[in-house]
Amino acid sequence: MRILIVSREYPPQTAWGGIATFSFHLAHGLKTMGHDVDVLSFNYEVPSDTVDGGIRVIREVNSMKIMPWHSSFFLYFYLYQRKLFARFKELHSHAPYDVVDCPDHLGEAYGIIRSGLVPTTLRFYTPWSLAAASAMNYRERWYDIYGVRWLERQSALGAHCLTCPSKDLSDKVTEFFNLSQPVEIIGNPIDSHMFRPDDPVSDSTIRVLFVGRLEPRKGPDVLVHAIPHITREISNIQFCFIGSDCPSPNHQSTRGELKDFLDSQGVSGHVTFQDPVSLLDLPKWYNSAHIIVVPSRYDNSPYSCLEAMSCGKAVVASKAGGAPEYLDHGNAGLLCPSEDPKSLAQAIVRLAKDAALRAKLGDQARQRVIERFDKKVVVERTCELYERAIKIHRRRRGG
Repeated sequence: MRILIVSREYPPQTAWGGIATFSFHLAHGLKTMGHDVDVLSFNYEVPSDTVDGGIRVIREVNSMKIMPWHSSFFLYFYLYQRKLFARFKELHSHAPYDVVDCPDHLGEAYGIIRSGLVPTTLRFYTPWSLAAASAMNYRERWYDIYGVRWLERQSALGAHCLTCPSKDLSDKVTEFFNLSQPVEIIGNPIDSHMFRPDDPVSDSTIRVLFVGRLEPRKGPDVLVHAIPHITREISNIQFCFIGSDCPSPNHQSTRGELKDFLDSQGVSGHVTFQDPVSLLDLPKWYNSAHIIVVPSRYDNSPYSCLEAMSCGKAVVASKAGGAPEYLDHGNAGLLCPSEDPKSLAQAIVRLAKDAALRAKLGDQARQRVIERFDKKVVVERTCELYERAIKIHRRRRGG
C-alpha cells in the first residue's frame, strides 16, 4: 500500500512526545513490512522535504499573519489544516495514496478527511478540546475549545475507521463527541528490539525514573510530594526526572516549583532533573533505573509506561487513563490512585525493598509487550484497519 501519515509531531524537529513517538514507530514499522510511506508534518520556520530511512517526510509551516497564534488557537490550526489539504492534493495528484492515517489532535487532517478523496483512518490520542474542556492542564478560551472541538468532531465523523490506544479514551471520546461509529482498540507500537533489557543495575542505590513533560497532567508534583514519605523509609534512593519544563498554574516553571518544594522538605539531594533526551538514548536511561513511575492525572496510554515495560522494568502508575490496560495490576506492574502521594510512596517503597518482585513484574511486563505491543503486531492490526477503511470508502462511493 501507499500510505500517508499526517502527524504535526514527527521527530526530530518536533520533539519526541507520545504522538511523535507513535508516528515514528508506525511509519518505520509499515516501511519494514514493504509499504510505501510518506509523512506530512510540521516545521517551525522553513518548509522541508526530506527522506528518513526510506520514508519521505514533508513539513509545512503555518505563518499566520492575521493575528498571533496565541490569540486564536482555533484560527491558527484551521488555517494550518487548509495548508495541509492543499499539499495533500498536490502529492495525491502525482502519486495517489491508498489510505491516509490521520490524528484527532487539533483537527489537522479535517480537510483531507472531509474531501472524501481517499480512504482515511483517524486515531484518537486525546483530543485537544477534550483535554481543554476538562481543564487537564489550564483553562483555555471558550471559543478555542468550541472551534477546535468542531474540527476534531467533524474529522471523527468523516473518517472511514476510528482507532484508539485504550478503551478508557475510547469511552471518553465516544461520549464527548457523541459518536455512533465503533472505535477499534489498537495499542501503541513499541520497538521491542530498541527498548530491551540490558545488564542489571546495582542495588546499592535504588534509582527511580520519571519520563515526561513537567506539566500538571503528567503528575510530576504527585511524585515529588511522595518523595519525603519514601526517603523516611529508604535512605539509599535517588530520583531522576527527564522532561521539558512547562509553566504551572501558579508558577512560571514547574521545575522551579518542584525544586522549591524539595528544598522546603530537605530532600533535594535525592533528586536530579534532566532535559529531554532523544528516543534513541532513552533505553539506556530506563535500563539505569530500578523503578519507573508514571503518576499521570490522565494519560490515554503513556509511552513511558510502555517503554519501561519493554525494557523489563517494574512500573508504578496511576489508575487514571490507559495505564491499567497496559499493566494489569499485579501482573506487569503496580497501580495506585491518581493524585495520592502516600499510596504512590507505599508502592515505590514496596518495590524498592523487594528485588524479586521487581524482577518478576519486569519479566512479565516484557513478555506482555512482545505479545501485544511490539510494532510488528500493532502494524499488522493497523494494516487490517486500513483495508477495512478502503472497503468502506469504496462502498460509500458506490464502487
